[in-house]
Amino acid sequence: MLGSPGNHLSVDSRGNIIACDELAGQIDVFAPGQTKFKIISQGLVGCSSFSLNQRQNQLFVANQPHEGNNLGISIFDYPGGSLLGTITSGIPADDIISGVALSPAAQ
Repeated sequence: MLGSPGNHLSVDSRGNIIACDELAGQIDVFAPGQTKFKIISQGLVGCSSFSLNQRQNQLFVANQPHEGNNLGISIFDYPGGSLLGTITSGIPADDIISGVALSPAAQ
C-alpha cells in the first residue's frame, strides 16, 4: 500500500506496476496478482519521477525529497533494485527535478 503516492505511475512489459511512495522515499513494484510488493530504495530520499530504459533493465529515478534539495538521478538495476550509479553532473542541488525522460532511450 502506498503511503503517499508521487505523481508518476508506470507499467513495465511484464505487467508490473511501478509506483513512487513519496514520503517513504521508495519505489514500489507490484507484480500482477500479488499482494506483496518489491521495494527499491537504496539511497533514495524521494522518487517523484522515474523512467525505465528501452530494455527495461535500468530504472532512472529523480532522487528528490518531497521538500528539499535533490540528490541527482539514481540509476538502479531493474527489477533487481541494486543501485548502479548516480547522475549529478549538470543538476544543481537546489534545482527541482520535475521529470525523467530518456531520449534516445538509454541502452
